[in-house]
Amino acid sequence: MRFTAKSYAQDWFSALQAAETSKWHAISRSFLDTMYREGFSARLPEVLRLITQMHYRAQGLIPVQVTSARDVSDAVIQKALEQVLPGKKTHITRVIDDTLIGGISVETLNQRWNLSVSGQLQNFAHKLH
Repeated sequence: MRFTAKSYAQDWFSALQAAETSKWHAISRSFLDTMYREGFSARLPEVLRLITQMHYRAQGLIPVQVTSARDVSDAVIQKALEQVLPGKKTHITRVIDDTLIGGISVETLNQRWNLSVSGQLQNFAHKLH
């Protein structure tokens, strides 16, 4: 039987969920060894991405990437998240992008909100036309 990245991820995640954290290293080592023996190690990034998604889903979290021109306070990020994702539990990854003029951009797996100065200017220009 040929395994898929999704089947490896589901089995690995289920095994971790059912075990004590002290056993996670041994379980992960076993899955990695099996993937290597089966010639599936090149798919490891995809398997890990799927496991991460399963973890977020199990915790009721939405992964969010917040991009800003410089480091911004937690309060600024929380205010923006309340605006675009009210009442949602999030796992935030911060990214600094010095090409932004100011403000932030918020991105989930399937949606993006450009709350930067340039994004606001673009929205304003579209409203004028």
